Amino acid sequence: MKYPTNNDSESSENGSECTTQRCCQESQCFSSKLKRLQKRMSQYRLIGILLSAFSGLAFTMSNFMVQVAHVEISQTSKDNVTISTYELVFIRCFVQLCFVIPFIYIMKIEHYTHLSDIPYCLIMGVAGFTNIILIYCSLEKIPISDTLLVTFTSPFFCDLFSRLFLKESLHWINCLAGICSFIGVIVVARPSFIFGKYRDHRITLSDPKFTIRDNETVYLTGIAYAAFGAIFLALYFVLVRKLIKVNGLSAIMTIFYPSLLGAITTVLLILIFGEPVFIPRNANDFFICSSIGVYSIVALVLLTLALSLENATIVNLIRNLDVVYAFLLQYVIFNISPNLWNLTGGTIIIFATSIVVIKQYFTKRMVSDESGIGGDEAE
Repeated sequence: MKYPTNNDSESSENGSECTTQRCCQESQCFSSKLKRLQKRMSQYRLIGILLSAFSGLAFTMSNFMVQVAHVEISQTSKDNVTISTYELVFIRCFVQLCFVIPFIYIMKIEHYTHLSDIPYCLIMGVAGFTNIILIYCSLEKIPISDTLLVTFTSPFFCDLFSRLFLKESLHWINCLAGICSFIGVIVVARPSFIFGKYRDHRITLSDPKFTIRDNETVYLTGIAYAAFGAIFLALYFVLVRKLIKVNGLSAIMTIFYPSLLGAITTVLLILIFGEPVFIPRNANDFFICSSIGVYSIVALVLLTLALSLENATIVNLIRNLDVVYAFLLQYVIFNISPNLWNLTGGTIIIFATSIVVIKQYFTKRMVSDESGIGGDEAE
């Protein structure tokens, strides 16, 4: 019988060290190749603009497939089977985790930088998946374009949260833009206690389990879901900015935490409320459900690449195309055409959002000129 010697133990330790070093070298090689590719692509600024445009299209398609899932599955079901909003959120979070976890493992990304970051990471995750749940509840009741228009008010709430948590100054232009955004939301929603007889009958995507509903009540409920979704989206953005820029957290973790907490929470909500679990019956159902998560992860990847190639101001302005995509999709698929009120309210909201974005751009340019840093580097 052969007993292990010191040489054997030393060789095993050397072998494990070599394996660890080789894994680290492969990870560093992959990250360096990715950085070289981004640097090479950054020479062509048009690529960043195109990526941001395609990112908005992918986000819109992900939200649009939520409405397709509600309508298609309820109409084709023979036993009145529907798919719950919680299950759709779980599908999106689960698909995102399937893409994110291997990337975290390959790149050896740390889950947090300091122990003090853990509460902020958890709050960020809760805000992220709560925003998704509220937006999906809104998409269940109102057209996608109206939901997007209301969520475009999130920059105003970002300013408020930045003032409260990051102690940043609140400019009067941001306050004026917030008031304009609020007016735009009222024009889009058109509640009867303000507009009276001028409020027309809206086309709503109500839950098929309820056959008789007041259209205005359903529509205003969808608007309220979207408004609260914008608030949680703003909180998510502020915490992401704090964790990435101030604390040095990896950007991929801002996808991981909402996806992980969202997947766990939605399963608990389904069990608590006794929601029926929908199982795809054919390839069409599987494609509709899985595409929600696939489109969302594609959109997040494209948005990250766009922000690495182009400054955030241009990317945010290009994201206004999301409303155009939504109007086109709902007209082609659901035959819902925008009216004058939608266009007017949407124009007010987009104008207010653009003013805030442009103001932030010139503020950063002034700071960078004073410190001697280029405008793009400051972004």
